[in-house]
Amino acid sequence: MPHGSGRPSWFLPAGFWSFALAVQIPSALALLHQKMDEMFVLRVLGLSQLGIYFVLSQLSGSAELLINFLVDGVFPALFNFQAAGRLDKTEELHRRVARYILAISATTIFFLIAFASPLLHFLGPRYASSHSVFLLLLLFATLDCLGPLNHTYIVGMKKLNSWSVVQTMRLVGFVILFTLLAGRYGLLGVVLARGFAWMLAGALAYWIVLKRLALRISIPRQYFLYVAISSALVALCYGMRDSVSGWGWSTLLFVVATASFLLLGGYRPAELHELIDLRRGEKN
Repeated sequence: MPHGSGRPSWFLPAGFWSFALAVQIPSALALLHQKMDEMFVLRVLGLSQLGIYFVLSQLSGSAELLINFLVDGVFPALFNFQAAGRLDKTEELHRRVARYILAISATTIFFLIAFASPLLHFLGPRYASSHSVFLLLLLFATLDCLGPLNHTYIVGMKKLNSWSVVQTMRLVGFVILFTLLAGRYGLLGVVLARGFAWMLAGALAYWIVLKRLALRISIPRQYFLYVAISSALVALCYGMRDSVSGWGWSTLLFVVATASFLLLGGYRPAELHELIDLRRGEKN
C-alpha cells in the first residue's frame, strides 16, 4: 500500500510478468505434449484404438520412468556448480549420469523389444496385431533416451525460452504430421507422427545443449552403440515375427543384446554395482 493512500495496491517487481510467463509457458506446453496425442487418437481413431495406444505408450515409456531418479539428481548439482562457478565439473557429471541412463534404458528397451511378441500375445489378439507399432515406439524411445537429460540442462541453465521453443516445435510438428498420417495409417501413423516430431524437437534440444550452453559435454559413444543394437534387434524381431517366437527365443535375444551393449560399451562390474546401490538408495 503506498504512503498517503487509503486504497490497497499491488506491487509487482520489475520483470515479474516476463519471468512468470517464461516459467508457466513451458509447463503448459509440457502438459499438452503429454496428453495431446491421446486426445487426438480418441477424436480420430476412437476409444478402442486409444486403449491400445495408451497401453503401448505406457510400456514404451517405462525406461524413462526408471531413469527419473538419476535425472532428478542432476538439477541440484547443476545449480551448485553454477553458484560455485565450477561449470567445468558438469563434464564429469554428464559422463557418469549419461552412462547410467544408457545402461538402464538399454536393458529395459532390449527386454521390451525381445519380449514384444509373447507379451502382446499375452495381452490379447488386438494387442498382438499392433506388434510393428510397438516396435516402432520402442525404437523412438531409444533415440530419445537422453532427452530428459537435455531438458534438465536447458532448464537448469535458465534457458526457459529455449525450452519453450523446443516444446512448441514438438507440438506443431506432431499436429502437422498427425493430420497427414493418422487418418491414412491409423496407429502406425500416430506413432510415426509422434516419433518424428519428438526427434525433430530432440535434435534442436541437442543443438542447444551442445552449441548454446556454457557446458563442455558431448554425446557419449554408448548412445550410438545403443541405437545400433536396438535398431538391429527391432529389425530381427520384426523380420522373424511369423517364424520364430516364444519365451526361450526372446530370452536369448535379450541376453545377447544386453551383454553385447555392456561389453562393447566398456561397462565395468563396479559401475553396475554402484548403479544398483544408487537405485536401492532412492527406494529407501
